[in-house]
Amino acid sequence: LDANPAMSEHDYRIINKAIQKFAKTYSQGRPDTNYFRQMFWCFTHTLKNSGMRPKELLNARFKDVTITNKPRWSWDTESEENKYYASIWVRKSKTGKQRDAICRSNAGDRLVAFRQYQKDWFARYRPGFTLTDEMLLFGKPSENMLKTVSHRHMCNTWRDIVNSVLPKLKGNRFSE
Repeated sequence: LDANPAMSEHDYRIINKAIQKFAKTYSQGRPDTNYFRQMFWCFTHTLKNSGMRPKELLNARFKDVTITNKPRWSWDTESEENKYYASIWVRKSKTGKQRDAICRSNAGDRLVAFRQYQKDWFARYRPGFTLTDEMLLFGKPSENMLKTVSHRHMCNTWRDIVNSVLPKLKGNRFSE
């Protein structure tokens, strides 16, 4: 457990805000870049809240995701609001065992928002292309959603974002 200590809530909030800022900074005339930024935000948030390994999540297909809606009462708006919960079926894992990864927090809401973003993005930039359940959840549009962004590119993006907020991070007490 000490070899990979968990990220503190303080640090995750700072990093997640930096990722959100990264995702919302649009590149003019670069739809693939904008897509990657939204995908990265959803990927990291789902990864944190599902406990999955990066390779497991990169291999997830739309058909592996189960989203349920349990509306709840909001005192702020005085009405019912949708609350989405997600679980992801892990077909190939490091241990070789299949399992359901239950997503905590608002990962279900984030996955629903990202799926809508994907539909809107494809309608705008690739009209006539249809997303199917066999396609990768975090696939590359340029590869027809059948291949993912490289794990190295994801790691480099993560490292760049973490380095940008490094002075604000406290770190884990069990790790340097």
